[in-house]
Amino acid sequence: MIDFQKPQKEVWDNKISKGFNTTDVHLEFCFAFGELAEAFRAQRKSYPI
Repeated sequence: MIDFQKPQKEVWDNKISKGFNTTDVHLEFCFAFGELAEAFRAQRKSYPI
């Protein structure tokens, strides 16, 4: 079984130390969606259909 507690704590500690948002979950999903969209566009340029 994969233990996600250690990397989750590292991510949380990094967010706190850098002053990132820790309260607005909707904003976090928007940021995550934006990053995923950027990665998708980059991948599509590398491997066009």
